[in-house]
Amino acid sequence: MNHIQPFIVGDYLFVELLSSTRPFFVHRVVDLSEREFSYFKSFKNVQPEYLANPVFSTDLAHEASTLRALHNPAVPQFYDYGVVNGQAYLVYRYVWGKSVLQILRELKRHQKMLSDAYAVHIASEVARILAKAHSMHTKVFPEGVVHYNLSPRNILISYSGQVNIVSFGHRGPRIARENLEELDFRNLSYLSPEQVSGTDLSFKSDIFTLGSILYEMLTGAPPFLEKAPDKVIHRISRCSFSAASSINPIVPRELDRLLSRCLTAYTNDRFPSAAELARELDDYMLHHYPEFRSGKITRLMKSLFNDEIVADIRFFKDLGENIMHRDKSLIQGIARRMFDEIQEGRRRTGDDTMGIEAAQLGLKANRQHTRPPAASPAPAPVAAPASPASPGRKRKPAKPDPSLREPVTISKTFEAIGREGVNHTPRQDPFFENEDKNLIGPPLDADSVRPRPVTREHPVAELVRSP
Repeated sequence: MNHIQPFIVGDYLFVELLSSTRPFFVHRVVDLSEREFSYFKSFKNVQPEYLANPVFSTDLAHEASTLRALHNPAVPQFYDYGVVNGQAYLVYRYVWGKSVLQILRELKRHQKMLSDAYAVHIASEVARILAKAHSMHTKVFPEGVVHYNLSPRNILISYSGQVNIVSFGHRGPRIARENLEELDFRNLSYLSPEQVSGTDLSFKSDIFTLGSILYEMLTGAPPFLEKAPDKVIHRISRCSFSAASSINPIVPRELDRLLSRCLTAYTNDRFPSAAELARELDDYMLHHYPEFRSGKITRLMKSLFNDEIVADIRFFKDLGENIMHRDKSLIQGIARRMFDEIQEGRRRTGDDTMGIEAAQLGLKANRQHTRPPAASPAPAPVAAPASPASPGRKRKPAKPDPSLREPVTISKTFEAIGREGVNHTPRQDPFFENEDKNLIGPPLDADSVRPRPVTREHPVAELVRSP
């Protein structure tokens, strides 16, 4: 987790830096316009040093349009989009959990790997999400919605065990010989041959990429991993990889054959659809693991990240106790809602090993909890256009019209926040290892929103102030 010095922009309280992968920042935020806390949101904006290039703001608008078109509880729901003084932002539902990349790294830290049951279950869920997106034909997306940028980073698994995909509509890397050294070799490892060669693309690119991700879950490494981008591209274009069973002998040959139908340069030889791939994966599970249930994913998440879950709840409990803001009561309810969601997961799976009780967190007993949990899978409705607010009543964020004109959710610019004295200490992206030096940009200017982390020397009581 990367909890930060909380700060407020408009109706949003920023509490965690999720990603600083160029050219965007993504933060976890709390919507202060709500009467009661419902769920966290993700706030995505173009980093200040990239604002001069309009293509990135256009990309963000396209991502907003894509999210608005998708209606799938496994794809974080669109909430808000706008532009303030030339700075575009996108707000969508936050998934309280971890990426597949983070799960694999945590397992590696414990010298463990996913079994084929867990890997195939996750892959089958991803295939179903892709199949639904691919089959959604509208005037805006006549060919369906294809991801084109799938990777272990944007497959998120909630602590309740639900598989989600983020970054639909986020354009994949632009590959040109002159910019190869600027590209992340890890993201390149999941591209399809047609993406690296610049030939016609289709939904079958997603099938190839999902094959690469399943391969990594089974073996611990992507099939085309190289340190140099040009070597990665060369291996992908030739589909040069070792059989998964040759790296991990436990992998059955049946999965080798399935992977070969995904990881082929000839699109006609791949699975005809993501739905067909999902059926093949389901058949494997039914034959080999008929008793497997998603509750096992819930228990896996808790066994790997229980300490982080507890620390996250404690952070918001402390924040609610110490914050000095007119929305104090809303913020005070966050920790209780988070705890209740974890408790609900325990009840569903019959697990009683969270390791902490409400009293230990200083949370009061909740005898009648009827609202949905903070990060539950079911999407909440998009806020409707606001009617004139009565005195003392909060205004809900306006829903952008189809042309994505600027709403009025944000009342301050990021420059204004900078002038008000937010400390701008550059932080390393939590999704990358130390070796990824090329992904960490130069120190940012004073106009960027890059707050320092909360530390013992800077208690949360000092950190948040009214806008």
